[in-house]
Amino acid sequence: MLTRLQNLAIRLHPARHLLLVVALVALVGAGWFVATSRSRADDLYFIPLVALFAWALMLYAFAMLFVRVPPPPEPGNGLRMRTSVRLQRAGYWLLAVAMLAVSAFLLLATWQLATAWRLAS
Repeated sequence: MLTRLQNLAIRLHPARHLLLVVALVALVGAGWFVATSRSRADDLYFIPLVALFAWALMLYAFAMLFVRVPPPPEPGNGLRMRTSVRLQRAGYWLLAVAMLAVSAFLLLATWQLATAWRLAS
């Protein structure tokens, strides 16, 4: 499973700068809408910008975290080396579970924000 996540992160890694720029533009745009809007009608694009910021930042974090997952331990290595690699991989598993939980929360939040945005427009 970690290998699949690493392969996905490797494919996403070249777009990490673009994801960071998208997140920054969305954050600046959302801040601009908050600073300049005088009514609810003015901030029509605030909700999509917040969702775009959150997803771009999540994908950027994924691309940066899982690009260098250590390979499974080799049987010929010493006990100390195998234990070290297993602990590192366990940490990546914990990160994967945390990313899954955050992604589920973000998916739910995006759904609720999209519903509120559709009702407001």
